Amino acid sequence: MEVPIGDRLVGGEVKQPVVNPATGEVVDYVPSLSLEQVREAIDAAYSALERLWATPTAKRSRALLKVAELIRANADDLAKTMALEIGRPIRSSRLEIERTAQIFELAASEVRRVLTGEFVPLDMYEWPAGNENRIAIVKREPIGVVATITPFNFPAASFAHKVAPALAVGNSVVHKPAPAAPLTQIKLARLILEAGFPPGSVNVVTGDQNMIGEELASNPKIAMITFTGSDRVGLGVIAPKAVAKGEEVAHGVGREATS
Repeated sequence: MEVPIGDRLVGGEVKQPVVNPATGEVVDYVPSLSLEQVREAIDAAYSALERLWATPTAKRSRALLKVAELIRANADDLAKTMALEIGRPIRSSRLEIERTAQIFELAASEVRRVLTGEFVPLDMYEWPAGNENRIAIVKREPIGVVATITPFNFPAASFAHKVAPALAVGNSVVHKPAPAAPLTQIKLARLILEAGFPPGSVNVVTGDQNMIGEELASNPKIAMITFTGSDRVGLGVIAPKAVAKGEEVAHGVGREATS
């Protein structure tokens, strides 16, 4: 199965099998991307930011609702894919797919509130002089490229919990799925682009976990990492970011870890 990177689908010569843990049968193959291809995905996400920031919030909200609509239209295929790649009962898979659509709807609704700012009356403060003639406004803005990393279990819902809020506020995404369960998430990423988000808004990277993780953790174009998994891997993910920012690192944890 090809992964979306920028405005194209990437296959690659080297592929990794995705195996049904219940039967041992190969469900599909995903590309084992090179370091250059992973960097291409990050560059594509970075280039997409300008278009995302120029997209009105209401339009992003409508696109998220369109994603939910497409998820429901493809629910049978998504549920079957999930059932095969993680060995999960089909009925339970269908419930998670519905929950995934609801998460995108929730993001579409909440974005109307999370981007609101704050008015600060500076005449509350005596210093510096002249504060009675000044005001301050707090404005929330997107952070940039968000790297999202998910575990094996609940592939659709965990993808939605990380990706939908990021897109809602105008961030682009580079997503690394668990190597044992990438197929459902790749299909969801394609539906996001089909719903109208600009090319590069969501990019999926598969292949060598250590190489991809190190690149996501150290690449300066990645503004934030959201990770669900073991504390051991989490410490390894955040340490390069902390070192790059010149923060003190104790036992692999930076002072301002993003997780």
